[in-house]
Amino acid sequence: MIIRLQSSAFLLACTVMALPFPAPCQTAQGDGSPETPPILAKLKANQFRDDASLLRALADTNTSRLGSELRTELRRFAERNPGAKVAVTADLWLAATELRFTGGTSTVRKKERIAESRQTLERIARTNLGSWHSKAARFATVGCLMAAKDWTAFDEQANEILGSVARYTNSPEEELGLFFTSIGIKAAEVECEIRASLMIVASSQAHFAKALAHAQTLQSAFPAWSEQHGISNVIERLKRNESPYSLR
Repeated sequence: MIIRLQSSAFLLACTVMALPFPAPCQTAQGDGSPETPPILAKLKANQFRDDASLLRALADTNTSRLGSELRTELRRFAERNPGAKVAVTADLWLAATELRFTGGTSTVRKKERIAESRQTLERIARTNLGSWHSKAARFATVGCLMAAKDWTAFDEQANEILGSVARYTNSPEEELGLFFTSIGIKAAEVECEIRASLMIVASSQAHFAKALAHAQTLQSAFPAWSEQHGISNVIERLKRNESPYSLR
C-alpha cells in the first residue's frame, strides 16, 4: 500500500499528484449570463498595485477551478507590468503552483515545465535577496527539485530552509504569510512540509533510518499535524524497513 500525505498542494504536487486543467469557471448571474470572477476582472483591468492585494485575492479564490484561465491572465498581467514587484509576485505564484497543472501533458513537456519553473524560482530568489520573494521562491524550489529528482540539490535546499526555518515561520513580512496561504499551507507548517518532503524522498530511496528520524521528529514536535497526516502509521512501516511512498 502506498501512503499519500493529505498535506498541502505543495507536497502532493511534488510527490504523486498533478491535476489537469479544469474547465474555466463561470458563475451564472440571475439572468443566466456568465459573470467574470473578481480576480480575473481585476487582472484584466490591471488593478493590482501591491503584492498583498494580489496574494489576498489568490488566497480567497478557488484557483484550481479557474485553472488555465487564471494562469493566462496572471501571465498577461506580469507582462504588462515589467519590473513591478507585483509582477514578480505573479511570476512567483505561477512557478510555485505549476506542478499542480501538469496532468494530461506528455512526460517531455512536464519535464520542460518543471525546468522552466525551477529557473524562474531560482532567478527570483537570486535577484530579490533578503526579501519575502526570495524566501518564498526558495521554499517553492524544493518542490521543483523534488519533481525533477535532483536529489543533491533537493537535499541542500530543503536542509538550508530547515536550518533557518524561523525566518519562514516567524517572518514579520505579511506578504510571506499571504503567499503560503495562497498556495494552501500555513506559515507555521513550513517545517512540517519540508521535513515531510525529506522523509518521503529518503523513504523512497530506502534510506529508512534517515526517513524514520524525520518522521519521529514530526510526531514529537508537531503531534496534531502528524495525527492528521498519519505519521504514526508511517513510522511503523519505516521501522519494518518498508517504504510507504513511491515517487514518479
